[in-house]
Amino acid sequence: MAKKQLHERSQKLREKKQLHERFQKLAGIKSISTLKEEDIKEQFANRINADPLLKEDIFTAMAGMAALFGTAGITAQLEVMMDDPEFQVKYPKAAEALKKIFGFMSTIGGAVGKGIK
Repeated sequence: MAKKQLHERSQKLREKKQLHERFQKLAGIKSISTLKEEDIKEQFANRINADPLLKEDIFTAMAGMAALFGTAGITAQLEVMMDDPEFQVKYPKAAEALKKIFGFMSTIGGAVGKGIK
């Protein structure tokens, strides 16, 4: 009985692997293990040369990342200010608003983080 179950399980695994390979072939996805670094660099260079807008897209993405890092720095500075007792005394409404905003953002971030796991 165990031998039959083992055979059925191995058959299902083979079918699943074949289905996965077929899907990758239809989707035009190459297995990561078959790609070499030189091939990836060559494909990337060919795509950039074939489509000049791709260069623009890359620089747009880089600018977006710089903006993201800048925003993270500003956010960190605001959090430091929010915890500063002098700031809380001088600007109580702003400190309270920042606490609410960052509390809301951390709640959302925590929920997203749990969802990703």
